[in-house]
Amino acid sequence: MPPWAAPPPRRSPVAVVTGVIVVLAAAFFVIAVVNYLQSAATPSPSAPETPSAVPSPSAPAPTPDAAPTPQTWEEATEWLRRNRLYQQSLPATVPCQAHRFDATTARLADLQLEVDASIDCLQQAWDGPVTAAGSRLPRPPGLAFDVPVVTACGDSSVSTAFYCALDQRIYVSMYFPRDLPRDLADNPFALADTMAHEYGHHVQLRTGIFVSAFAWKGQVDQKTALEYSRRFELQADCFDGLWLDRIRTESGLSPTELKELATIVYELGDDTAAGQPPGSGDHGQGKSRLAWYTVGREDGPQTGVCNTFSAPASTVR
Repeated sequence: MPPWAAPPPRRSPVAVVTGVIVVLAAAFFVIAVVNYLQSAATPSPSAPETPSAVPSPSAPAPTPDAAPTPQTWEEATEWLRRNRLYQQSLPATVPCQAHRFDATTARLADLQLEVDASIDCLQQAWDGPVTAAGSRLPRPPGLAFDVPVVTACGDSSVSTAFYCALDQRIYVSMYFPRDLPRDLADNPFALADTMAHEYGHHVQLRTGIFVSAFAWKGQVDQKTALEYSRRFELQADCFDGLWLDRIRTESGLSPTELKELATIVYELGDDTAAGQPPGSGDHGQGKSRLAWYTVGREDGPQTGVCNTFSAPASTVR
């Protein structure tokens, strides 16, 4: 078991995950997880009926297949610390690029097009490594919205971007730039960077990391549970950096734009964005977020550099 975790309880992780109802929200990066995996043997529940005022997805989303679920606590720990994904690498070049896009002035229809394009490019980068790790990576649908939406994970706000594990879909509000530092909100790659983090949660779900982390998180004290959350979020920051490094040349990111993106990541830390002291937040302090994001950008392309679940506690504050 991880050295930072409590001894495993008697209940199986499957039983624990079945009862989990979690919503993590923090400014820019939000994960909504509601009673994930009701049963590995039954179909996933459908999303609640969508009000007429809510925009529809660009394409109907199929009922997602069940993500990998650990059967024992030992397996859950193995999937966190020695996941087969960590033995893989992103391709040296990805035949796609991130588009320059000013999300502060975009129309909803244009935002939807860019959300879809970002997912397509991320899919090209991550499908190979995830498949090589023995998992499936179905393309997650994306939905841009400008009014509150009802998702399989519950109701959303109107100014955020998040990944819903229950319907395996990425949601992006056209108002999400309001959560960014005001002087950097118009960075032309802010949307792509946002999408890369949220898509990272999809990678975690499809490789068993997501379910394993939340199974353990539900069995420990609050302090340790927050540490699990930070390890989980900081890994998505690192995955973000991995992808950005693979596409930055083709996309034409300038040194100034790269520096701005790094500043955005730092400014969205638990301390820098919300004034929370070390160890009390669920996403990581600004310096921790920036550090793991930088690891992805500079130390890849092997995904193992993003193994936050084996990292010292001092690096996930």
